[in-house]
Amino acid sequence: MKSIVILGVAIMALAACAAGPKWDKIVPGMTGQMVMTEMKGGPSRIDPYAEGYSAWFYGEHSCILMQDDKVVSKELSEEKGGIRLFKLGASKEIKKAGCVPPGQQRAVRGGTVERGTATPFGTIKQSEE
Repeated sequence: MKSIVILGVAIMALAACAAGPKWDKIVPGMTGQMVMTEMKGGPSRIDPYAEGYSAWFYGEHSCILMQDDKVVSKELSEEKGGIRLFKLGASKEIKKAGCVPPGQQRAVRGGTVERGTATPFGTIKQSEE
């Protein structure tokens, strides 16, 4: 169980590092240019939505929901509890950051939940909707 907790902390730390301390400075109402200046560059991916919304992704685990070039909200991936599989490894589940506008469905790219099992031979990953 201790290794699962350490694994979870490491994943969330990685997500926070990807966003960095600058993530805390992103607040609703900022313009896209202000976000890019603060984040030291543009997003790695943009998912467009109706009604002027778009989700700006910085890596796999952090996103910013924009509407008409203004920040509406931001989201980081969350790790859900895992289980230890004896000495064989451990499982984990990550709810990926999605930044979905109200009343709309997420643009499907790689699943919204990532499940994986860490083994001595590597990690087996599975994405789901």
